[in-house]
Amino acid sequence: MISARVIILIIFSSIVNAHVVSAESRGPFSCSPAGIDDLPGNWTIEDQSCLRLDLGIKQPGDTIFFTISSNFEIDILLFTGDAIAAYQNGQSYRSELIWESESVFEFFTGSGEWHWKVPLDRAETRWYLVLDNQKHPQDEGEGSQGGQSVDISLNSGIINHPDFILSDTIHRVNPSSYKIAYGPFPVDEGTFVEIYARTMEGSPDIFIMSESAFSLYSPDTNWNQGSRFSSADMLMISNERYLPWLAPDTNGEEIYVIIDNRPGPGGGDNGLNPAGITVTVSLTPVISPKITLQKISETVDVGEVVILSALNTPNKSNQINESGYFWDIDNDGITDFTGPSISHKWDKPGNYEVELSAISIDSRSASSSILVEVMDNSEPIVNIDSSGQIQKGFGELISLTASFSDNWEVASLEWLIDGMTVFSNDSVSDQTTLFSFDMSFQDYNPGNHEVVLRVIDKSGQSSEDSVIINLVDITPPSIQLSDESVVIKLGDQYQFQGMAEDLESKGPLIHSWIFNQGSTNELRKDGATVIHLFSQVGIQYVIYSVENEAGLSSQKEILVQVEDINEPNQFIFSGIFWAILVLTTIIITSYIFFNRAVSNRMDELVNVLEDNEKDVNDNSPIPKTDVEYNEFTNSRFAPQPSNQFEAPSESFLPTNSEISPEIAELLGVNSQINTIEKDALENLIDGENEIDEKQNIDRIVRKSCSKCHKHFQLKLPDGLDSAYTNCPFCNSEEFISL
Repeated sequence: MISARVIILIIFSSIVNAHVVSAESRGPFSCSPAGIDDLPGNWTIEDQSCLRLDLGIKQPGDTIFFTISSNFEIDILLFTGDAIAAYQNGQSYRSELIWESESVFEFFTGSGEWHWKVPLDRAETRWYLVLDNQKHPQDEGEGSQGGQSVDISLNSGIINHPDFILSDTIHRVNPSSYKIAYGPFPVDEGTFVEIYARTMEGSPDIFIMSESAFSLYSPDTNWNQGSRFSSADMLMISNERYLPWLAPDTNGEEIYVIIDNRPGPGGGDNGLNPAGITVTVSLTPVISPKITLQKISETVDVGEVVILSALNTPNKSNQINESGYFWDIDNDGITDFTGPSISHKWDKPGNYEVELSAISIDSRSASSSILVEVMDNSEPIVNIDSSGQIQKGFGELISLTASFSDNWEVASLEWLIDGMTVFSNDSVSDQTTLFSFDMSFQDYNPGNHEVVLRVIDKSGQSSEDSVIINLVDITPPSIQLSDESVVIKLGDQYQFQGMAEDLESKGPLIHSWIFNQGSTNELRKDGATVIHLFSQVGIQYVIYSVENEAGLSSQKEILVQVEDINEPNQFIFSGIFWAILVLTTIIITSYIFFNRAVSNRMDELVNVLEDNEKDVNDNSPIPKTDVEYNEFTNSRFAPQPSNQFEAPSESFLPTNSEISPEIAELLGVNSQINTIEKDALENLIDGENEIDEKQNIDRIVRKSCSKCHKHFQLKLPDGLDSAYTNCPFCNSEEFISL
């Protein structure tokens, strides 16, 4: 395919040839050929001849270097394979459309070097470099016209650029003008910007400036010279110059490398001549890895995942690839992770050194490190599996399970009830716990109780979870009755005495008695003790009920037999029989003891009388003796006898007996003793039975034994309304009262 540039070249050559009138036509000619394989080489170019160097086919973007030395003036021309035909056919070639003007140097003499970058706007093509030492009709006196032979030394080749070569090519700058050698581009603080300049023509200046400075420089010839980075100035470059410039902080602005062919500044070129200069801009980027620790709190928590980032590392020139970051987390000199950012966590507190190493694409490296302080900042996490309120009764087993965790390690746990520790564990190995216990009524009141699980970690931090136990009474009261059956006469009142206990209930018990339950005459009486009048003959049940504060109740039935007052009462007769038997036994026993005491006393008196008679015979006085006398009785409710001696009753003395005055005085009786009735025991019993019958009935008490539950009755003596006595059946001590 023929390019547009070639088509324009053919048309332009035809027009020039058609209008040549006065010029001397030279016609086609040939140059001495040479190839890239002949380089480096030395040639002598005779007057009115040329040397054509075949550079071969080049790719767009290739950079070619040329070094040349000439002892006399010569023209250096560069053509494509298509355009060189116009030159060799004697046609006009002095046009941007024919030659490659960036690499054209006329009247060149001396030594020089330039670099040329193959344009990117065309496909691969063949290129020729021509060293011209002849006069052309179309020159119109410009360029070298020959006149003598020229000795040439020439070398050329492809430049294989290392990393960070930003620009490397020839630049042509008109007088009083400028050209951007490279830019804008970012640069890190601390990066070396290296400028290598080689001049083929003129003596321009080179400046480096920021974007804001360039905005003032580009449109104005009277720009503020102080806005550039003066430390990077390269003034009046007439041959070869090198400058390594350390880039400062540019406040985020990109920079330009400018070829200046304007007048000034002081010490610079006047800008009156064209300039041709090769500028190579390269970098030595700074390698300074920086670690950024992204964390939640000021210090790193144990188990906290943190982000270790190298993204703040200077890398505007892409000097470090993503694979060029190496992390050593545990300071053992071995790489643990690679990449510009990583995530990591530490399992226990401590100070950890983290080192980051960076290796650039040109194999330079640097390292930096930070010290990470890891602390236990988190409390344990505690969760009791039960939620809400748990209702339990006294004595019921309560089982609670819980789970817990900590970012480091749990040291101990404890269970508390109402703020008091009831269980603790200082050797925790699992992350679960089971707590089983019962709450007895002796230790806890009914109602809500808070159960707390407290977990303490190794750093002393603790957390709690709690649950409410609602402790309730689940057992009814326990009833005890002394009488479960009662026999009573019609029209009599009976006192019911109830007794109940409920150790699990802290509040008062409610006692109630229900009479005639289920009938229209049903009656309820409240209280532990009630009195009820029975007005209907027959058998009925009295319900005794006790209710606690939890609403739980117990009941017992009492069988009540109401008898007509005119009907014989076998129970009463049985009670009277046993009362008479007991009373008779007491009287007989008392008589025997009393009679024995009197007999003993009489023996003593006889001895005294005998002694007195002996003393009288001896004319000695009779002594007086104080004798104590205790009266015994089996009756537990009889009044206590006096300790003062009392004379025995006359009925116990012998009949029709007389005693001496001395003995009578000693006994405290008359000398004449009355006659004792024949049957002392009969008289004693008859005396006891001389109580009014109606009065005896009123003082009879009926009782049901609390132990054997058998019934008995007993008559209380006058003046005594209550007493303790023993059950005649089981000898249980019972309290009786009218």
